[in-house]
Amino acid sequence: MGANTSVESDELSQARKESMELKKTLKKLEEDHSDMKEQLDLQRDELRKMYQQPWDNDGGDVEDYDDSITCPVCLHPWGISGPHRLVSLSCGHLFGDECARRSIRKLGQCPQCRRGAEIKDIRPLYAQRVCAIDNVDNLTRGTKRPCECSDEALKKMKTNLH
Repeated sequence: MGANTSVESDELSQARKESMELKKTLKKLEEDHSDMKEQLDLQRDELRKMYQQPWDNDGGDVEDYDDSITCPVCLHPWGISGPHRLVSLSCGHLFGDECARRSIRKLGQCPQCRRGAEIKDIRPLYAQRVCAIDNVDNLTRGTKRPCECSDEALKKMKTNLH
């Protein structure tokens, strides 16, 4: 019976050690999560301030900021290739590839809408500049196609491709 008690005591001691290690790991993960949340909150605050300012550091208008070529996470231009190429997530938001991957690895979600995301949701886009056009006027006037291009504009596009 003494041997059984010794074995049980050793197992109990091992279980306590494992429990302490798990508690330390959990505490570290909670601290990391807290740090990431603080960083995201700071970035959000900086972005809000930037959009609320009537001028930027160069003295120009805030409207000079071109979000059609800029990653909303790091505010650097994305490219058509390389580590910071333009990508979208399944929710439709656009980022530089490395920022999208880093955000998904750390948070498991889109940094803009917070919808769950995985690395497999990253889709490369083959454009350098993206511009959304408001077609509400065309749709309310009864235009059949929201994006109508003139024949002349289409010829220009074809010429630029060749």
